[in-house]
Amino acid sequence: MAHHPQRYRLLGLGLPLPPQFERHCGYPGAKRYVAFYWTPKRNDPLYEDGASRGIGSGWPWLLFMSYSAVQKALFPFHLGSRETEAAHWLVLSRQDRTLWAGYRTDVQDFLRETQSSPSTDDQMLLIDASNFLDAQRLMRHKLPKDKQGTERHGPEECIEYTFLKAWLDRNMPRPDGA
Repeated sequence: MAHHPQRYRLLGLGLPLPPQFERHCGYPGAKRYVAFYWTPKRNDPLYEDGASRGIGSGWPWLLFMSYSAVQKALFPFHLGSRETEAAHWLVLSRQDRTLWAGYRTDVQDFLRETQSSPSTDDQMLLIDASNFLDAQRLMRHKLPKDKQGTERHGPEECIEYTFLKAWLDRNMPRPDGA
C-alpha cells in the first residue's frame, strides 16, 4: 500500500472504464498511472504520467463525460473547462482499470512518487502498448475514403469512436435516455 492512491487523498470513482480508454484519449505512454484534465488554453484534454505530458484527444473525453453515471461521479470535481483551469485531475490506473480523482497538486505528488522508477508493471504495459500501436496502424488503413480517395477522419467515421460509443452505450446510462 506504499503508493496507493488513497494515501495521496485521491478518491476512487467506481466507474466502469472502456478498454484502451487512455489510448482513445491520446495517451501514448506505458506508465501504470496517467492523469487527465481539461485546459482552456488549448480547449483540449491534457494527459500527464509523471514523466511526460501532452495534448489528448477531445472527442473521447467529451463522449465519456456525456454519460450520466460519469456526470454523477464527477459532480464534486472541477476537471477544467473552456473558461477555467482544472482544480482536480482524473487518474487512471491502467493495471486495474480504475479511476481516481483528486486535487491537482495531490495527483502530481502521487504521479511523481509512483512513477519515479520503472517497474515490472511498466515493462508489461509497454509490451501491451506496442501491440496496440501495431493494431492501430493496421486500423488506419481501414478508414473510409471519400470520392477523391482521401481518408475521412471525423469522429463518427472513426473505428475508435464507434467502438468507444458502443461500449459506453452497453455499460453506462446516457443522460435522460438520450
